[in-house]
Amino acid sequence: MTQTLIELTDEQMSALENLASERHISPSEIIQQELERLLRKKATKIDSKMKERALSVAGRFKSGIHDLAAHHDEYLVESLQ
Repeated sequence: MTQTLIELTDEQMSALENLASERHISPSEIIQQELERLLRKKATKIDSKMKERALSVAGRFKSGIHDLAAHHDEYLVESLQ
């Protein structure tokens, strides 16, 4: 695990120590857990945006091939040959 040094105000440190005491874990564990939660939240938000973008273009383009969804692998192989 990598160590890092952060600067906190006295109020932040006091609040962190109180929270750690309430949860019966170390202040560093509080920071690790909250950072992990923040990163997961950001990843979920990015995934949602990507899904929205993908759905916004679904059905907008016409290939003229009526069975493309069912046979996309064969059409892909054919196009790469």
